[in-house]
Amino acid sequence: MRALSILGLVLALASCGAPVGPPRLDLEQIEFSDLKGWDSDAQSRALVAFRRSCAVISAAPDDRSLGRLGGRIADWREPCAAAGAVAQGDDSAARGFFEAYFTPLRMTDQGRAEGLYTGYYEPLLSGAKAPGGRFTVPIHGLPPDLVSVDLGLFADDLAAR
Repeated sequence: MRALSILGLVLALASCGAPVGPPRLDLEQIEFSDLKGWDSDAQSRALVAFRRSCAVISAAPDDRSLGRLGGRIADWREPCAAAGAVAQGDDSAARGFFEAYFTPLRMTDQGRAEGLYTGYYEPLLSGAKAPGGRFTVPIHGLPPDLVSVDLGLFADDLAAR
């Protein structure tokens, strides 16, 4: 009984701390010079990726939304056109392009800048043991270019994940 009383007291005291809620994304405008490596990284590589996005954007209708922060497709027409005019491999010109058309933002969780940002792609596949109906294409196995990473390399508590 005494152990239960102590446990109850511990739980009651623990509930008196600051509430822990879901993260809240706060965005703060910063300068490009605040970005680590901005002046030395190969910004022309980022421009190649942006141009790939522009290829998809060019096929979409102007009024399509890209979410709360992305605006509409029409908002991206001018930057996409300007990206096409930047010489391939010219890091200085690519840097100037991004500085002209983008605004760097610092993401924080209620003022805390440290955190772990992740992204995952996990395909969900439907199938059948035998071909037929809508299941006419076999899945042969893992693709040869599948990337597998031991997350333990990044943080000890993620080992074997």
